[in-house]
Amino acid sequence: MHPEDCGTMTHWYSRTPLDFLKNKKPKFLPQVTGSYGEPTGLVWDVREDESLDNYFKLTDTHVSEYGRPDLFHTIGLGERMFSDDPEKNKRMKLYVYRRIASHLKESYPNAPLLIASWDLWMRFTPEEVQDLVAELDPTQSILFDYTSDTTRENNFTKWGVIGKFPWIFGIFSGYEPNSEIRGYYELTNERLRLAKADPMCKGLVLWPELSHGDTLITEYLALNAWEADTPSISELTDKFCRERYSEPHRERMAQLWRDLMPLVQLRAWSMDSTIGQSGNDLFPLILKRADFSRTPAAAERYRARLGDAPRLWPHAADLLRRLSDIGADDEFLRRDLYDIARTILGRFINVAILEAELLFATGATLSEIEPRLDTALALLKLLAELLGGHDDYSLLVSLERLQGVTKTNPDFEITLKRNAESDYCRSYIYENAAHLYVPEAELLLAHIRRAAENGTTLDREALLAEAQPIRDRFHATPLAKMKAPSRAFATLTKLAADILAAHPH
Repeated sequence: MHPEDCGTMTHWYSRTPLDFLKNKKPKFLPQVTGSYGEPTGLVWDVREDESLDNYFKLTDTHVSEYGRPDLFHTIGLGERMFSDDPEKNKRMKLYVYRRIASHLKESYPNAPLLIASWDLWMRFTPEEVQDLVAELDPTQSILFDYTSDTTRENNFTKWGVIGKFPWIFGIFSGYEPNSEIRGYYELTNERLRLAKADPMCKGLVLWPELSHGDTLITEYLALNAWEADTPSISELTDKFCRERYSEPHRERMAQLWRDLMPLVQLRAWSMDSTIGQSGNDLFPLILKRADFSRTPAAAERYRARLGDAPRLWPHAADLLRRLSDIGADDEFLRRDLYDIARTILGRFINVAILEAELLFATGATLSEIEPRLDTALALLKLLAELLGGHDDYSLLVSLERLQGVTKTNPDFEITLKRNAESDYCRSYIYENAAHLYVPEAELLLAHIRRAAENGTTLDREALLAEAQPIRDRFHATPLAKMKAPSRAFATLTKLAADILAAHPH
């Protein structure tokens, strides 16, 4: 199934060429949000026929040269806000959906249109989605919900589609900067049972953005795509282990996965900033997302993001110790051990930073805050070294593999590094962790210590200015010079377990 993107395509990756802007001079839709504010990322004013026609010329060209006119897909005006007035914004978006659907009906009358849920989930209210569904033609359109696992009130159960309108159940997993193991599986199971019982639900879709992502969610969707029943999560992990691992590891890994689930379920893929840690992935973007504010509202925000995660420090330490005792004698097992270890480390780097933020916001002394900062930095250093032990997390290995099969542009390495360290793409990457995340964290923690000692707030402008040379060095240093030996997996996980166990909780 390969849908053709259509409609207002000027969005994340489909930027408008500068030559087009120069020669055509399209008018743009108004926009009150700062996202995609560059001229190449603005949306042409599709209230004018010429702009909509030009968008569809792109679609028509792709259909004729590369694709098939069997299925179309639109995100409408994803993530954009065109007015501070909610009613005006809603009317604009509904109008654009109508125009796209009408154009398709005229040009490709037999091809269905997938309506992507990303913008509906992010920017609409449940009532506004109901208004959209009421306007769409159910013989032409299918609501493509890949945020079905969300904890938000705005979800498919509130959209007026169950039993009434064609829709698809799905999960968007593995978007950057994340690729660890996560998911509110109990909630997702409840939702999935509704989908399986609904004859209007036309399919089950996983939309991953990464090649090395969350293996468990992939297996979960694959199993449930074909099974009428929805097995419990313990049944799922047991089946996963029976089919994935050889003896003598099956039972041991099955118990490990069962015990891991409380940590997995601290985060969902369709994130919600009000539930536990969700929506607050700090460690790859420490300078940007760790804000260390001193207000009651900030304290409540940190407290809400932490949820009950702090009680799991001892449990996480126990899991890491158990990981260190399992010898990886095949690649499936080795990969999964690394995935589980980095998931635990990533979670509790974030927990430690959030605990420090909460203490900072409530006026705690430096001696109270500092142990959390020390834990976060120590875990981050171990995570960087851990990632150095597996080729899947290395930019250098990726580059060398590519160069083994084709010639690359001399500037490709710097482009690869710039992409990998952009705000959107910072992930579990060895070179990033060792040469960006760790020195940035050291700089941030120095600023926090100074502010806590003096009773002041963070000077974020000075912090970011001091951080720029770290990025400059990262860009200037060849990847080949970043290669570093890693201590054994068991050694690193034992050390991490000791740090987690020693953390004040």
